[in-house]
Amino acid sequence: MSDIIATREEGILILEMNAGSNTFTHGLLETLEMWLNIARSDKKLFAVILTSKSKLFSAGGDLGEMMQDLKAGDPAGYVKRIVPLVNRIIMNLVTHPLPIIAVLNGSVAGGAISMVLASDHRVAVNRAKFAFAFGSLSLTPDSGTSVLVPHYLGENFAFSNFVNGKTVSVTDLPSNLFDSICETTEEAMQKALEIANIYRTSDRWILDKTKNLVKRHLIEKLRRQLDDELNSIIEACERPNFEIKLSQTLEKMKSK
Repeated sequence: MSDIIATREEGILILEMNAGSNTFTHGLLETLEMWLNIARSDKKLFAVILTSKSKLFSAGGDLGEMMQDLKAGDPAGYVKRIVPLVNRIIMNLVTHPLPIIAVLNGSVAGGAISMVLASDHRVAVNRAKFAFAFGSLSLTPDSGTSVLVPHYLGENFAFSNFVNGKTVSVTDLPSNLFDSICETTEEAMQKALEIANIYRTSDRWILDKTKNLVKRHLIEKLRRQLDDELNSIIEACERPNFEIKLSQTLEKMKSK
């Protein structure tokens, strides 16, 4: 089974994550990065849609892998391996020469929130939620969330929800964060295709230059802060509180 199902629809590349909860694994991330790079050089494409085949967009970090590394004596091993790859994908999305449309067909958690916010357009189903899970695991924000969430939702909102590990419905987020909030996945995909087709006759060179000009301050801040995020979450993983919170979280997941 492929971690990403890639299809082309008349100049639109549709990337559907296909790994169940779509937690951050090397396979999923490397395949996503590969397709984003292919889209950069494919002159027949004019837009990219990123979504999921399951009812969950992405659960973010893989808690099982985190626990395996912790038990092996390397509590920060997972984030050392995975977060740099996630960071590359976030930068790829925010600097991509083509418009990226994220279809949030279900809830999204942790660092995967950055994939949604790094996209140029966002469409969501009304049942979707943003799970700001970092504080519930005694972790600091990573994968660009400490830049993108304050940028789009405000510093006070980001600080409170990160620390407290809150989950927020998309219907309670600012309406201008999304191009559309739909009742069904089918409606959301149709809306995403409509948005993509707006760019069908756009000058690709102009798209690239304009995107980098409009998002320059965001791009520059991400470049400055991604390393600080990584260093912070590595330090957080090495504290006793992380082991306690991770164990509690995994036990709760088993009991459901």
